[in-house]
Amino acid sequence: MPPVASRSAHDALALAALAVVAAGASAWALLGGETRLAGIAVLVAGLAASSASVLADRAGSPRAGFAAEAAERLFDAGSLAPLVWVAHESGSRVAALALVVLGTGAMAAYVRARGRGLGYRVPLWPAYRAGRGVALAVGLLAIRPEPALWAMLAADVAVGVARWRRVAVAGDAA
Repeated sequence: MPPVASRSAHDALALAALAVVAAGASAWALLGGETRLAGIAVLVAGLAASSASVLADRAGSPRAGFAAEAAERLFDAGSLAPLVWVAHESGSRVAALALVVLGTGAMAAYVRARGRGLGYRVPLWPAYRAGRGVALAVGLLAIRPEPALWAMLAADVAVGVARWRRVAVAGDAA
């Protein structure tokens, strides 16, 4: 039987792959006008990506960590970019908001990656990652993504600022 860390890394890689496939399915469903189907795919992708991050962090595997982070970015690209494309035709705020959330999610991830690259301990906060996926899934299933996007934006800004502060304080202490 493989060691627990090795098993966690393997599971993280498998979940990251599932997240990427589900993100692709959500993009396909959104572009095809199947909003509720996209909501299901977003839920699977979001929870799989979040779980992959937790397992990769626990295993301490650089490969699994990279795969989990990449899956998280592909989750955003597969769910938010097609939403921008589909929503821009109606002229609603949803397109602009989805584009902003795409950027704030990337910024929050960047601050964590940069802090870790500098050697600081920047927490994962798995509830944040899972919450983003669940919020968007509920919004798509209800055919009302705007409130979910506002919630994602608020979470992204709060987490990005908290991570930035953590890195800044750790940098000042060094």
